[in-house]
Amino acid sequence: MLLSVPQQKRFPHGLREVIKIVIDVSLYLSSVMLVAFAVHGHGQGLRTGLGLLSNAFSLPILVVLSYVFQTYRYSWRHTSLRDVEMLGFVAFSCGVTAWMISFLVPTPRAVILLAPPIHFLFVTFARFFVRRNHERLLRRHNPLDATSGAKAKRTLIVGHNPTAVSLAKELSLSPRSAKIVVGFLDKTKRRHHTLVNGISVLGSFEDLPTLAATHHVDELIIVASQVQPEMLRTIIRWSQELKIPHVICPDLKAVASGNVEVSLLRPMRIEDLLRRPPIQINQGAISKILSGKPILITGAGGSIGSELVRQISNFEPSVIILLGRGENSIYEIHQEMQRSRPNQRFVCEIGDVRNKAFIKRTLKTYGCKAVFHAAAHKHVPLMEHNPEEAVLNNIFGTKNVADACLEHGVETFINISTDKAINPTSVMGACKRIAEYVVTKASEEAASNQCFSSVRFGNVLGSRGSVIPLFREQIRQGGPVTITHRDMKRYFMTIPEASQLVLEAASLRDNGSVNVLDMGEPVKIYDLACDLIRLSGYEPHQDIHITEIGIRPGEKLFEELLSEQEGSDQTKHEYIFRSRCDTVPRLTLDEQLAHLELAAVNGQKNEIKRVIHKLVPTFMSVHSPNEIAL
Repeated sequence: MLLSVPQQKRFPHGLREVIKIVIDVSLYLSSVMLVAFAVHGHGQGLRTGLGLLSNAFSLPILVVLSYVFQTYRYSWRHTSLRDVEMLGFVAFSCGVTAWMISFLVPTPRAVILLAPPIHFLFVTFARFFVRRNHERLLRRHNPLDATSGAKAKRTLIVGHNPTAVSLAKELSLSPRSAKIVVGFLDKTKRRHHTLVNGISVLGSFEDLPTLAATHHVDELIIVASQVQPEMLRTIIRWSQELKIPHVICPDLKAVASGNVEVSLLRPMRIEDLLRRPPIQINQGAISKILSGKPILITGAGGSIGSELVRQISNFEPSVIILLGRGENSIYEIHQEMQRSRPNQRFVCEIGDVRNKAFIKRTLKTYGCKAVFHAAAHKHVPLMEHNPEEAVLNNIFGTKNVADACLEHGVETFINISTDKAINPTSVMGACKRIAEYVVTKASEEAASNQCFSSVRFGNVLGSRGSVIPLFREQIRQGGPVTITHRDMKRYFMTIPEASQLVLEAASLRDNGSVNVLDMGEPVKIYDLACDLIRLSGYEPHQDIHITEIGIRPGEKLFEELLSEQEGSDQTKHEYIFRSRCDTVPRLTLDEQLAHLELAAVNGQKNEIKRVIHKLVPTFMSVHSPNEIAL
């Protein structure tokens, strides 16, 4: 059980202020006498100081200014540079005011001018003295001190930025930390061997193996924002080889309070290995299309849909309509948002995007101004077996929502698409490509104040049904971890950054565009499995085996965000590109969609694939090419 710092005697709030005033006044009197002695000598100085204090007007000025700037409300135990800055401002103001009054009331001006700076030094020293003693008390009652018999962990912090410095301070002072920080590592060589709060910057990331042995390191703390993914992989490998546990600390930006606490340290996650530079979004532009307006999110219970709900709620729309046909997932995100955003209005609508009347009624009831269409079937093998469902949900569900948005004057419509829409080898991917056609057609019929566009990105890390939850469950059961092919690669994004870029794409207001999100470099699924096994504390092929089970129907080894024929243009945002994709003539699209809907309703699987191929010539099922007879 952790020991706590003994409770010190606490005075009532009012009495504490009186004590602080008495101390500051005493220090001011001392500074006046000290300056008087220094300027006028012993005998004359005593008479000058006493004479000045007998009719001192600067003393009440000091007390009034201190109350005006609330310096007595600051905690001396946590004195900061901001507090010192305020004390300096009070001293300067006191000196200037007293000097001006000295022209009306004859007084020794040298003493009047010099006393406030001396007083500033005294009160600053007093506050830092209290803070220093408080910190010593915290360290003395650390649960892992010499009397406890336990051994504190010698900790090396990989990274050196405000987050790392704040964390080191917390670890030094917190009774819960049970750690001793032996140093920092910094990629910038000019900072090496400098001291920060008495802790040395020992060297570079590459020096970790040597420094860990030299300083008998028991644990690594990695500051997420300081280490690139490639280096992070290397550090993890070293920690495995050296048998040194590692945890990760999020960046200060992720901590609302701006302070890093020991409780924020967590085990490494696979998301940290795929981290890219932080995405900056245009808050003002996004706010214009969301704030104070009714917003509809289809598929709001899914991975992307639910994250869109969380992100959009930050912009305080008048109401967020959570639409989906799975009541459990809608219920769960609604309950979560009611807890985290009690003042935001949420409405749950259980229904299917294939129901035209339901979609139109919902838009009319709430007067929606922006719609984010995330409802879709996404599992490739399942849609290969059930192509009619992919057609009716992914294509005609999108068409129903887009048509209803045109009719009811929705200002912004965003369709969530996928990299599987490029040169598709699956029915799911081909249907998402046709859905992009549908949205582009709607954009051609849109009014001048309307914007219809699609956003295309790759796999969402950690989403339901993705490889990460599957791998974690397989590791929990002792393996094997199953991959389809050793060379298979995929683009990955975390759920929050994908959702943020969807909002950013919406703010671009580029009608008719297919926006492609920059996913960074593709990642081998095999490497992902190895990393996750190591993060779980095991070694691939020794503790947990990895087995290839073969490519499933509709899958391909490499996904693409753009085809060779498309190309792209840079938008205002560095991570968003505009695809120069092909379109289908309106009459041809309407005619083929009618055939496609009829085939889907009748469950004619081969006919469905033939019509899809007419609309998407690059579509070809790699597992059953003979199914498409042209």
